Amino acid sequence: MKLIKRTDWNLEKRRTYFRYRIFSKEDLDLEGCVLQIVVFKSGQNILNHYHQGMTETYIILGGCGTVTVNDVEMQLEKDDILLIEKGDWHSIKNDGDEDFIIAISKYNIDDTFLW
Repeated sequence: MKLIKRTDWNLEKRRTYFRYRIFSKEDLDLEGCVLQIVVFKSGQNILNHYHQGMTETYIILGGCGTVTVNDVEMQLEKDDILLIEKGDWHSIKNDGDEDFIIAISKYNIDDTFLW
């Protein structure tokens, strides 16, 4: 068992957002899988990109923001769940005032981003 409290989140600054890897492939005992928290501050975004072989699940934990998948723009908010399939072009933007917080499960990680 492993319990992670929100006060334990050690957010790592990335280019345009913050990330905390909660469970690694070693924690999950699954090759190519990871669970992380991503936080977008107001106005932060990640540009349109896709992954060649990776699938992602987004669970919105807080705030709201715009996620665009294959040119379909949608407003996501707390408790919404979204599946990003391999090859889906997607971008994320926090266009609200609060932190946009997403739990992201990654499957079949290849870390190949195509911009």
